[in-house]
Amino acid sequence: MKEKQPHKMPHNARQYTRYSGIAFQMMILIGLSVWGGIYIDRSLGLAFPVFTVLLALISCVGAMVVLIKSMPKY
Repeated sequence: MKEKQPHKMPHNARQYTRYSGIAFQMMILIGLSVWGGIYIDRSLGLAFPVFTVLLALISCVGAMVVLIKSMPKY
C-alpha cells in the first residue's frame, strides 16, 4: 500500500500566505498604535491629537522596517 506524501504548498501559495501574514501584522500594529494614541490624547485632554499622529507615524515606519527586513535579498 502506498504511503501518502505530505502535501507541499506551491511556491506562490507560500509567498501569498507569508505576505498576507505580514500585512495583518502591519494592520494590527498601526491600528493598536492609533488606538493607543487616541486613548492618551483623550486622557490628557489635548486639543490636537499629538500622540495619535506621533504613534501612527512611528508604527508606519516600524511596519515598513519589518516588511523590508522580511523581503528576500536578491
